[in-house]
Amino acid sequence: MHSKVDNHLGMSAHTTSFPLVDRWVAFIMHAYIPLLLLAIVLGVMSFDIAKGLKLNANITSLMPDGVPSVDNLQKVIKKTGGYSNAMVLVESPDPEATMRFLDDLREEVLKADWASSAEYEEDTAIFERNRLIYVEQDDLREIDRRLADRIDYEKKNLRFSVDETPVEIKIRGAAEEQPPLEFDDIQEKYAGSQAESEKTKVFRNEAGDLTILVVFPKGGTTNVNYARKIIRDLEGLVEKLDVKNYHPDMSVLLGGRVTNRVASFDSIISDVTGSGLWSVSAIFLVIVFFYRRLMAIFYIGLPLAVGFLLTFALTQMTLGSLNMMTVFLVLILFGLGIDFGIHNLARYDEVRRNGGDIKRALRTIYSKTGYASLLAGITTIAGFYSLMLTNFKAFYEFGFIAGSGIALSLVSMYLFFPALMVFAEKIKVYRLSRVSHAHSETKQRAFPGALVIMIVGTILTVIATVVAPNIKFEDNFGNLKTKMPEISKINDKIKQVFPLNTDQAVIFVENLEDVSPLVDELERIKSSRTEEDATISKIRSIYSVVPRTEDQYERLEAIESIQARLLEAKRLLEDFSDKDDPRIGDIEEALTHFGVSMLTPKELPVAVQRAFTGIPGSGGYLVYVYNKKGMSQLVNAQAFVDDIRKVEANDKVFFPATEAMIFVDMLNLMRSDAGRAVIVVLATVFIVLVIAFRNFKHTLTVMVPVVVGMVWMLGLMVVLGIKLNIFNMVVLPTVLGIGIDNGIHIFHRYREEGGRVLHVVRTTGGAAFLTTLTTMLGFAGTLAASNQGLQSLGLVACLGLGCCMVSSLTVFPALLQLAENRNKKQTAGA
Repeated sequence: MHSKVDNHLGMSAHTTSFPLVDRWVAFIMHAYIPLLLLAIVLGVMSFDIAKGLKLNANITSLMPDGVPSVDNLQKVIKKTGGYSNAMVLVESPDPEATMRFLDDLREEVLKADWASSAEYEEDTAIFERNRLIYVEQDDLREIDRRLADRIDYEKKNLRFSVDETPVEIKIRGAAEEQPPLEFDDIQEKYAGSQAESEKTKVFRNEAGDLTILVVFPKGGTTNVNYARKIIRDLEGLVEKLDVKNYHPDMSVLLGGRVTNRVASFDSIISDVTGSGLWSVSAIFLVIVFFYRRLMAIFYIGLPLAVGFLLTFALTQMTLGSLNMMTVFLVLILFGLGIDFGIHNLARYDEVRRNGGDIKRALRTIYSKTGYASLLAGITTIAGFYSLMLTNFKAFYEFGFIAGSGIALSLVSMYLFFPALMVFAEKIKVYRLSRVSHAHSETKQRAFPGALVIMIVGTILTVIATVVAPNIKFEDNFGNLKTKMPEISKINDKIKQVFPLNTDQAVIFVENLEDVSPLVDELERIKSSRTEEDATISKIRSIYSVVPRTEDQYERLEAIESIQARLLEAKRLLEDFSDKDDPRIGDIEEALTHFGVSMLTPKELPVAVQRAFTGIPGSGGYLVYVYNKKGMSQLVNAQAFVDDIRKVEANDKVFFPATEAMIFVDMLNLMRSDAGRAVIVVLATVFIVLVIAFRNFKHTLTVMVPVVVGMVWMLGLMVVLGIKLNIFNMVVLPTVLGIGIDNGIHIFHRYREEGGRVLHVVRTTGGAAFLTTLTTMLGFAGTLAASNQGLQSLGLVACLGLGCCMVSSLTVFPALLQLAENRNKKQTAGA
């Protein structure tokens, strides 16, 4: 009867001899020691190469080269040193003690070879001296007019005394009413601006208990080791001075962009390390529990380690670094690469338990399990490599590393695992577990409840298919950021002194003559929108702190006119009023503000210069465009990006830079690339299976569990409120490539056994369950990540792999059993 079943399902017992396999097994039996030595040598050499692999935690590392928003952000980062500054936050109830500490600390900081400047106050005397240069031309003319009117009135309405006799002279045509000489409206307009600055501004909060020392390093701090040295040196200086010597209640915290950069980097490394230990430990515990012996870790772990090290050595030689997404492949690949070892050891144990010798066990691994593993490996590799066809750099690198990792793990496992097993047998450390995962009495039993499972599975699939189109994209970038509570608390304190506005785009301008036309064009864009639709709140450039040259000339001319009128008024008062007339003193005080000359950027305080010109000597200028509605929401960010993506001014094109713009570009790119990647993976897997099975029907059968699992995953995401985002979208094609493996292994074993679905589920299905579980544990490492986007990647991957596993162990066996039952009825009827 089984032969007829075999004919119907395209199965065979695979009893055909494989001379090539026999010769290879014979080679393994004799050359196992050299092979193991080769494994050790490859591992050591690969480790030596892989240890130089760096982590690039910048968001720009996720985007392809040549994207204007990325290129300009790189220019801005290079020019500003990544907006480099470190801040020393000093909290104390005694301001005087704080100033003594900061004076001493500043002196020590400036001795460091990396320190460019360190300030706890801004010298704004330049603004005080030149306050009138910031008054707009129209307002200066209005001041001049009011003074002229009042002086003209006073000239025509003279009042004085001669020998204490009051004298009034009124010239014909004089105004009847005295023109007012009030400037409150104009003063109010410039309150708080450079025109109203104090001589010095201490970086202190309103309560007076928090003062900040801002430290600017030399050059940029995008190099994490350099940034870390700065932080460590600052910590050492603070410890050396000992704040308790200044006040018992004084405390110090470090913040600023340098600190944040180091903290963000350390957070990722901590996530990988902590999650890695958890994932690896969990995977090993599962393996020990499944195989009931510790040596199983050694049998599977050594070949896996070699493949793992080879992968990251290749990554170092080709890519040179990992990004914030691919760094978690350190965990994921461990869970993926171990699958081949699990299937190998499970099948090796089964053959040995049933009385087969070492040679037969190895032959079975190569000719039977190896074929299924090769096929599953090819589909998984193809799934990952298909990501390289996308434009999104994070997809490309993720696909390359993961696909190469699977390929190298496959080769390593089938090259070194058999040699390791021969070695273990020779030194007599190989022992079978007492528990058998396959029971002989199940070999002839049918898979129970097949019809019920198919009905329930079909209903769930239909429901999921209806629900799945309602899946949503994450449109709040704030939900994808790294959670760093301590850094957030420090930033909140910094905001008390420096209101941090990160909702801005920065435009790099090489030549000063282009700044003014660019600002004018941005102002035109701003004014072209209604109040409701406006996306730009303000534009700041070097001309926000240093008026344009032509404006200064015009203003200086108006200022000279006002000065002349004040001098005239003073002479009139001196000639016709009492010597103690208070108005003379007022005019003299006003005249002290008229020592105004042309102002240049080089005269500005260092901190102000750096904000608009970047690192000293770097050349060029920076223009800031502030968003009105904030950029955490996609709809606001998209509108802002649409307004300023490409700004044409002075016959040149300028591309603003902002991380929000990169998020928008990234999401738009991923939306198109993710769909393309899924289609490519499906097509690739289908073609590979058609070539392998040479049967269209068998190919569709094997794809059932992964398609059903994917539909369930999407449906559950809608039900659970899980949204697609720029991180977890990489999982969609990945789950397709990985999820197909179980179907391949189960169907291949089913054909090999000539049916007997329940036996296949108890044997190969158990290994499939374990491989999926270890892969899920690999992805689960990202669930503990500080970055919320990476957490969602792990969550969606575990959900998808879990659905594919359930489908493979329920719906798929039920489908095979129903097909087998149908064939039996047809055979019985014949």
